[in-house]
Amino acid sequence: MLRQRVRRGRAVLVASLLALMVVGLVPTARAAETAIWRGRTSQTLPMKFLVQTESGGRIKAGAFELKLRCGKTGEVQRWFVGFFADPGFRIVDGEFEVDFKDPFAHFRFAGTFLSPTAATGTVDFLIAELTPDDQAQLCGPGAPTWNAEPVPADEDTPTTATHRIQFRMDARGRVTTTVTS
Repeated sequence: MLRQRVRRGRAVLVASLLALMVVGLVPTARAAETAIWRGRTSQTLPMKFLVQTESGGRIKAGAFELKLRCGKTGEVQRWFVGFFADPGFRIVDGEFEVDFKDPFAHFRFAGTFLSPTAATGTVDFLIAELTPDDQAQLCGPGAPTWNAEPVPADEDTPTTATHRIQFRMDARGRVTTTVTS
């Protein structure tokens, strides 16, 4: 069932990821009210997120590369995880938490702004998969830490991940998930 779901989402995910990268993480006419933060995880992989700075601040979008190890097979997979949230996740006292769950996956991104030029936190992504002999297994990165700083919008980091997942939350709080390999 997961394999069928992965195949169905492939075309939708490609279009959605392009929209996320072009619309969600590129400055708009309101660029003075948004900031792109970029950094690396403790796995030495790239990550970035978009902060809407008005009204106390919100985390609007993010893109991460993560290495996941699968519990039964020991296979290491490289995933691209993206999210877009409207109206976004609130930043309170310099701290935030982004949390998406569906029946097959859980993504959590939490952090603290240490200063106007430094942020740190953890990111975790767990996904249920089938082994080649159709046994259920859980794959995850082991909650790597991350560090980031604000960057000019034109600095981009391409992804080399082979698996992709996108979480999208609309203004009513409904979450849709798209997965592809």
